[in-house]
Amino acid sequence: MDSTNKFYLDRFINHKERSSNNVSYSIGRIDLMIISISGAGIYIIFETLRFLIENSIEMNLALIKLAGCSFAVAIVVNFASQWFAYWANKEEENWTEEIIREISKHPEFNQQLMDQHEATSSKLGRIVRILNVSATVAMLFGMVILVVFNLNSF
Repeated sequence: MDSTNKFYLDRFINHKERSSNNVSYSIGRIDLMIISISGAGIYIIFETLRFLIENSIEMNLALIKLAGCSFAVAIVVNFASQWFAYWANKEEENWTEEIIREISKHPEFNQQLMDQHEATSSKLGRIVRILNVSATVAMLFGMVILVVFNLNSF
C-alpha cells in the first residue's frame, strides 16, 4: 500500500472511531431525554392530580392515568434497555479478551469463535434496539395523551 492510500485509510479508520463514539454519545443523550421527559411527565401528572383533589374538581381521569402509566413504562423499559446494553458490552469485552488470548496462542483466525460471538452480540443488540424504540414510543405516547387530556380539560 502506498503512503497516500495508507494516509487515507488511517483517516477513515479515525473517522469511523469518532463516528462510533458519536453514536454512543447520541444514544446516551436519548436515554437521558427519555428519563427526563418521562419523569417530568409523571411530576406534571401528580401535580395535576393534587390540584384536582385539593380543589374538589370532578373529571374523568382515565387519560391522565394512561399518560402516567405510559411514562412509567418508558422509564422501566429504558432501565431494562440499559441492563441489556450493559450485558451486550460485557459480552463484547469478554469476547475481545478471549480473541486476544486465542490469537496469542494460535495466530490463525478462529471463525467458530467469531460466529459464536456474532450470534450473542446480534441477539443482545436486537433486544437493546427494540427496548430503546419501545421506551421512546411509550414516552411519546404519554406526551400525546397528556396533551389530549389538557386540551379536553378546557
